[in-house]
Amino acid sequence: MPSVGLEGSPLLVQTARLFRKALIASDAGGLGENVRDGIDALMFPSGDAAALRACMRRMVDEPGLADRLRAAMPPARTEEEHYATVLELYEGLLAR
Repeated sequence: MPSVGLEGSPLLVQTARLFRKALIASDAGGLGENVRDGIDALMFPSGDAAALRACMRRMVDEPGLADRLRAAMPPARTEEEHYATVLELYEGLLAR
């Protein structure tokens, strides 16, 4: 996902996890906060086409990489888990 926007909680990350698809993502906004570079996704600096190309090339050239990334992905969160996380964040802010 070569996004340059600052998406807070991109659905693409959750969709990739739900369908167990390897992910290449920019470090923009919520993308960089929701994946771990080299562990469950490949990341590149937002707007850096050469770095995106290098990630794509690595995915093609490195046998088993996509399988390793998929295996390390946390499961997709349910709606209830998402809402509980958001509620916890708001309660923490209100408690300050």
